[in-house]
Amino acid sequence: MLSRYIRFICCVLFALPLSFTVNAAIIHWELDSSSYIYTDGYVKGGFDFNTDTYEINNITAEIFSNYGASCLQCTLYDDATTFYHFAPGTQTYVEFSKMLYTDNVLDREFYFSVSANNIDGIISPFDLSTPGTYSGLSFKERGYLRLNDPLDPSIFSQDDCPQCAVAIGTMVAVPEPETYLLLLTGLGMIGWRVKGRSKTTIKRISVKISLLN
Repeated sequence: MLSRYIRFICCVLFALPLSFTVNAAIIHWELDSSSYIYTDGYVKGGFDFNTDTYEINNITAEIFSNYGASCLQCTLYDDATTFYHFAPGTQTYVEFSKMLYTDNVLDREFYFSVSANNIDGIISPFDLSTPGTYSGLSFKERGYLRLNDPLDPSIFSQDDCPQCAVAIGTMVAVPEPETYLLLLTGLGMIGWRVKGRSKTTIKRISVKISLLN
């Protein structure tokens, strides 16, 4: 009986590494420029950044109006086109844009970017591959709307604020394939032991009933 319990405990311990094995390739970033109220809009929300592929996914960043009304840039950028620039000695920036066309003519554009600052030749740190808190970043936004009125064919809005944005990056725990294999193997062994114990219990009950009869 003792050996069975020991095997059962070993099976459980075998399945535990799932909680401790992570893939450090994904960093979740949260953006916030709401401290500056003199632009048409401000950004809040985030995205996931893959440090291996430089891909940006799961975007929740959104531009909100600072004046309680709609702004040309105000939208959720969940399906935006993204671009990330990082090179030593240059200003790092990440940008998000959404463009709507009709008959190959741009009808509407949504755009914003967050970037490092360059003050007197000193570039502020900003690196999506390194988690942490980056404050004093620049925020730029742009909105465009084409109208049918020939006397007023379009409305364009562009705004920016230096050193008003904050980016906070944290690691995302993503189990590696080997971890799933360990978990499935451990669960399989646990199921095998439980099934074996159930069969033994049924046999004992059958023997007792036979004796009673």
